Amino acid sequence: TSSLSLSLSSSSSSSSFSSSSSSTSTSSSSSCASFSSTSAGARRVKRKARVAPVATATVLGADEGWRATLRSQVSAVVQSLQGDWCDDGGRTIEIHGDAANFRDGTGVWLIEEQEGQLYLRGSKLVGDAHAPIWRKLSSGEEHRWARAKLDAPDRSFSESFWNYKEGRVRLRRSIHAAFAQQDFDLAFRLRAAWEAGGTSCDPADIPTDARLLSGQELIPGTCFRHRKYGYSAVILAGEPWCNAPGAWRAKMGVPSLPNGETQPFYHSLISEGERPGGHISFVAEENIEPTSLLYPLPGPLTQLLFDRSDVLGCYLPGPMLAAVLKQQGGGHGFSI
Repeated sequence: TSSLSLSLSSSSSSSSFSSSSSSTSTSSSSSCASFSSTSAGARRVKRKARVAPVATATVLGADEGWRATLRSQVSAVVQSLQGDWCDDGGRTIEIHGDAANFRDGTGVWLIEEQEGQLYLRGSKLVGDAHAPIWRKLSSGEEHRWARAKLDAPDRSFSESFWNYKEGRVRLRRSIHAAFAQQDFDLAFRLRAAWEAGGTSCDPADIPTDARLLSGQELIPGTCFRHRKYGYSAVILAGEPWCNAPGAWRAKMGVPSLPNGETQPFYHSLISEGERPGGHISFVAEENIEPTSLLYPLPGPLTQLLFDRSDVLGCYLPGPMLAAVLKQQGGGHGFSI
């Protein structure tokens, strides 16, 4: 402040000597005006000098906070990738830390992070950690992964699932028999129980598990249309979740399905009229649209495995298929 006053005083004196006509009051006024103006400028300079570092620090702080959040997110993704995987080419991959062993003789590859993106073996992760999809940087080709061993739901659900499906098949047989015997009163009462999702006329037999009720129409003998691919088929058997090998699940993109890998899946016989040769597919519950309008389906396997129920617009498992279903319920898996 003292140096600033000295400079202003010198300036005022110089101005006074150069103009003899200037009065003392004018000179004094000029000096005051000069001081006022210069002081305001000085304050402005000081404000700029004071604000700029604060603004820079704020930007740097926000940038560092963003980077910290990004690092945390990337770390969480890498943590979720830990463990054993299969890809759609049949290879098995073990992730430990940031190292990936493809077990194909190429050694260990590192998972690298660049600007919040993960890269591995010349590919970029474009899917999430639960349904990884790796896109090659050179060609754009994508490879899907699925867990080598699926984390299935509670094992008790599998028993409930098969018991419920068996009860629904039994109820459908009873409805068919009641119509065949022209016992329409019984047929309509059984039909009402069917529509309610039960396995008998006893309301206590209606399950409370929403997972069972969501597939109440989907039992062996039900005809359906595939929601995505549009083909016609008939259900042979169900599984409480997708128990296919990891490579198949990866190839078919099962982890990316809206309802995932733990929803029920169904072994299904595709109509001979659309795919000759007795093709059997394995279909997610979310992709099945049951309808009696497709009944009956052509093909010798349909006639071999099922009995017709024209009155219900569906099939009933024949002796051969019924024996296979009994073995499946006993824990031997489905095979035909």
